[in-house]
Amino acid sequence: MITWLQTFFLKHNKWLFGALLIVIIVTFVLTIGPQSIFDGGRQIRAEQQMFYGYNLYSERDQRRMGLHAEVSAQLRPDLGFRGEAITQYAFMRVRALALANELGIPRPTARELERFIQQLPAFQDEEGNFDPAAYTMFLDLYRTRLGLTDATLSAVLREDFRIQQVVDSLAGPGFLVPFEARENIREEKTTFTTRLLRLSYADFSPEVAVEDDAVRSFFDGNPARYAVPERLVLSAVHFRSDAFVDRVTETPTEEDLERTFQRNRFRYDPNMFRQPEEGEEPRPEVTLDDVREDVIRDWKRSRAQRFAEEASEEFIIYLHTNRIERGSGAIQAAIERSRGEIRQLNPFARGGELPDRALPAAFFNSMWIYTTGDRFFSDPTQSRDGAVVLLLDEVLPPRQPDFDEVRGQVAEDFRRQERRTLFSEFANESRRALQDRVRAGADLAEAANELGFTVEEAETFEGADVPWTLQSDGLWDRARFLEPGQISNLTIRREDALFVLMVERTTPEIDWESEEILAQISQNRDVSRRFSGWLILREMTDRSLQAIDAMGV
Repeated sequence: MITWLQTFFLKHNKWLFGALLIVIIVTFVLTIGPQSIFDGGRQIRAEQQMFYGYNLYSERDQRRMGLHAEVSAQLRPDLGFRGEAITQYAFMRVRALALANELGIPRPTARELERFIQQLPAFQDEEGNFDPAAYTMFLDLYRTRLGLTDATLSAVLREDFRIQQVVDSLAGPGFLVPFEARENIREEKTTFTTRLLRLSYADFSPEVAVEDDAVRSFFDGNPARYAVPERLVLSAVHFRSDAFVDRVTETPTEEDLERTFQRNRFRYDPNMFRQPEEGEEPRPEVTLDDVREDVIRDWKRSRAQRFAEEASEEFIIYLHTNRIERGSGAIQAAIERSRGEIRQLNPFARGGELPDRALPAAFFNSMWIYTTGDRFFSDPTQSRDGAVVLLLDEVLPPRQPDFDEVRGQVAEDFRRQERRTLFSEFANESRRALQDRVRAGADLAEAANELGFTVEEAETFEGADVPWTLQSDGLWDRARFLEPGQISNLTIRREDALFVLMVERTTPEIDWESEEILAQISQNRDVSRRFSGWLILREMTDRSLQAIDAMGV
């Protein structure tokens, strides 16, 4: 089913969807760098782990998996893969394509691909029909503003077509228990009226006694919390495009400048996706002539990017062929000769905060490979303004600090945990008190205010259209079966505690033999079938990855 979030972004605010698409995909665009120059006969990195044709140690393969998964997730928002779930989706896509090869599923014909594109949620209007305007807007973002090639989009679409055939095969004919189908429809057609009750954590300021014995006991019970893990001390050698602009001897044509302008238009015109406020005069459109000097500068930088990448490759070739050792003074000389600049980064632990968020996590994680052996430098990766090579300066071993070293941090953690515990107890006591007063006939708003609650206006909705405020944090799962006058259990978050009061629920009479209901049951069966295929694919992917882990990789 289409969620409220999908409906909001894809149907009512397509311009906002476009802006989000830029934000999400542009990270991958900017981090696609040159392949390792040590591929083939000169390959230094001997380690590899293949996952259905992809080397999990290859930065290039990781980026291809990630980019294709990101683009596919934008085309298929109905699947719900967002944020960290994109990594899982990337592995699932690879596993599905391997199954497609095993099953002999061919690439789609032009007509089949056309029909597949027309039924993608990203290109449908409010009635579920194909919207050519949405498709055109997506292509415009893809080609001119993000600078990605049609070949990438075409590859993703053809892969998704074959993946859907695999998922449909795994799902089988589909099955839905009649009782379950009726209960789902009954809930979807039931009208609910709820009120959201909120207790602010910021307003809760109890006295927390921080005694030394209690703090010491907290430390002894949580030693791993204060353990310092193994960390890498890295340096980043930047080869910036600006340092190589003087090597650009070509003169841009008007066509070159127009292409650069269109590709980066959202940067030259910051109001491009901003909707004018009511009564505000429309802002004049920025033209090439308005920002010509900026466009020429960006064009030269884009040309200089190639020289920066070549310099980064020559740098690591020099380190390799001359057998330069870690910490050697020859490294600085090589950096200066290559027009690079070096800076030391903060120590980096596995799964910890990245030393530089502008560079991909896979780039930093690859450095753990070089904690053994002679090699201490990464392959180059492309950055926003050139190319970067990482150097491994030192490996800091894990250690366990003593109590006195971390006493202040432990005391603060103890105070924070005690406050959280007291807040949870206070919230549950307030809930019980409010429930008792409401059952006794007290006015809800008056009783809630006396107990410190903030009461939001009542919302009335059908079960098929639950507000997003109730979908988040599992609120609706706690409230959906409440009877009128009942208050849900506590949902505690970082900034507050939430409760849902069921004011009223009305279930209409349903004609189970009507065409509408029979069609809805059939639709629910199709939805169940489709998602069962994805669940089976996820299980197969997890087992494949577990097999790799069992090999000790």
